[in-house]
Amino acid sequence: MTSNAAQRRFRTNLAPVSAGTEATQQSCREEIMIRELTVTGATCLALSAGGAYAGGLDLSGQPIMPLFGKGTRAELSFANIRPDVSGSDFTGQQTGDVGVDFNNVSLSYKTDISDRFSVAVIVDQPFFRHTEYTSGFFTGTNALVESTALTIAGRYKFDDRWSIHGGLRVQQMEASTRLPALSYALDTSKETDFGFILGAAYEIPEYHVLVALTYNSEISHNFAATENGFNTGSFEFTTPEAFNLDFRTPVSTSTLVFGNIRYALWGDVDITPPSSGTLVTFADDTIRYRLGVVQKFTDTWSGLVRVTYEASQDSAQNIFNPTDGTLGFGIGAIYTADKFDVAIGVDYLSFGGTTGSIGTFNDSSGIAFGVRVGYNF
Repeated sequence: MTSNAAQRRFRTNLAPVSAGTEATQQSCREEIMIRELTVTGATCLALSAGGAYAGGLDLSGQPIMPLFGKGTRAELSFANIRPDVSGSDFTGQQTGDVGVDFNNVSLSYKTDISDRFSVAVIVDQPFFRHTEYTSGFFTGTNALVESTALTIAGRYKFDDRWSIHGGLRVQQMEASTRLPALSYALDTSKETDFGFILGAAYEIPEYHVLVALTYNSEISHNFAATENGFNTGSFEFTTPEAFNLDFRTPVSTSTLVFGNIRYALWGDVDITPPSSGTLVTFADDTIRYRLGVVQKFTDTWSGLVRVTYEASQDSAQNIFNPTDGTLGFGIGAIYTADKFDVAIGVDYLSFGGTTGSIGTFNDSSGIAFGVRVGYNF
């Protein structure tokens, strides 16, 4: 009797232990799925090249989300952007396709120094524009602005919810312009200058929710100017202050919503070389919205969709950017295997038209292809 009673008690106690173990295992599986989605949502913005032909001279959007990844992680992203922008000049002649195909490369490395402090190094191309007029009155006109930035950022967690982040940004930039119709040429020196970032974030770790606000300081470059082959002195060009609001939130164990809102103060920025007067003005600040959804299908495959929107600003038309406003739609796929993941994506971009002193540009479009490779150490 004693032996049978003991066996019954053992069997009775065993059932809830087994059920609890199974529930724990299921919870762990769900936790892993959400964590993988969170990493994907934190980084898949780098895959999107929707910043092409955004307001002002924006390109990368000055990303900071790699700083919020889990553990130690490295990423390399590559995008090929193919804009198709055309119209007619003020004489009624066709301009040809003024958009020039270009590549965009970024990389990042993030690691935890302690339970509360982490650091990231991010290399990106924050500002870029290249236009080339192949026919009509402005044949041979070429405008190019290039930049590369290195950001070294740190993040300190006060507790499980609140954190602050900030760091140093080193930015290099140069520009050139050819205006054969006006017998004018400009080349600038390549200048390297410094700025900073500062921000705060709020998390709900048990639900893997994150909201981060980041301030990007303006950076002033004092360019030496060569105009029509002569050194004419120097002029200052300042890339604008900007605010980035990034967020992500799982809506289930297999679905994540992520997004970004960027407000850049382009309103008072201009390019004014010493002898030519103002070449380009950017009359309005810009706000760009991006929203996406990641859906995990299996342990190795996920898909994403995203939309990018920037309203038309009715800004003054200029040779660097004859478009106004952007609407983009993108799709992508992510393959995850152990510590390694690869994402590919494509965006269709629609650019708003403009009418001004250069001529009339109808609504234009572009295609952007992106690849991102990540590795978790």
